[in-house]
Amino acid sequence: MNTSTAYTRQVGLLTLLSGPLALLSLVLSGVALADHPEAFSDPVQILAIPMVNADLLRWSMLFDIAGYYLLLLPAIFWLRQWLQAQTPWARLITYCATSYVLIGAIGAAILAVLIPMLLADYSSAAASEQATIRLIYKTIVGLVYGGLWNTLEVTLAGVWWLMTGYYLTRFGRAFRWITILLGLSSLLDGLGEVLELEAVATAGLNGYLLLAPIWAIWLGIKLRWFARHSTPVVAEDQLMPTAY
Repeated sequence: MNTSTAYTRQVGLLTLLSGPLALLSLVLSGVALADHPEAFSDPVQILAIPMVNADLLRWSMLFDIAGYYLLLLPAIFWLRQWLQAQTPWARLITYCATSYVLIGAIGAAILAVLIPMLLADYSSAAASEQATIRLIYKTIVGLVYGGLWNTLEVTLAGVWWLMTGYYLTRFGRAFRWITILLGLSSLLDGLGEVLELEAVATAGLNGYLLLAPIWAIWLGIKLRWFARHSTPVVAEDQLMPTAY
C-alpha cells in the first residue's frame, strides 16, 4: 500500500468515526433532558431540573468536541490538498474550516467543565446564592450558544461547506448537494441568530445538527472507498502537507 492510499484510508476512518460520536452527543443530551424538552431551546432551564444527570451532559459535550469538531481536522486538510488544484480560495476555505473546529471545540470544552460544576453548586446553594449562580450560568451559556456557536462558528462552517460543495466536482452530485445544503443550514442558523429570528435560527441549527454527522459518515465512506480501490483523487505529490 502506498503512502497516499494509507493516508486516505486513515483520514476516512477518523472522519467516519466522527459521525457516530456527534450523533451520540445528541443522544446523551436527549436522554439527560428527555423530560424537559424546553431545556433544548433554553439551556438555562437545566439549572431548574431536579436530579438532572450532569455526567451525561458532560459526556455529551465531550463527544461533541470529538464528533462535531476535532475528528474533522484530518478531513479538512485532506480536502485542502484536493481544493488547491481547483481554486485559489483553498486556503481561505481551510481557514474557515479550522476556525470552525477551534471555536466550536472551545465552546463545548467550556460547557463540559461549567455544567457539572454549576449544577452541583446550584443544588446546594441558598436562594440568594442560586440567583448569582443562575446569572453566571446564563451569561456563559449566552456567550457560548449565542456568540461562539450560533453566530461565529456556524458562519465560518457555512462558508467552508458551501464553497467546498461548490468545488467538489468529482465526489458525486448527491454528496455535493448535501455539502451545499449543510453549508446553507449553517449560514441560516447564523443569520437567524443575528437578526433575532428564532424560527429561522432553529431551522438552520436543526439542519446543521442532523446533516453534519451524515456528511462526515458519507465522506468517510467515500475516502475509504477511494483508498480501497486506489483511486487517486489528488496528485501523489500534493498529498504532502504544505505551509500556509
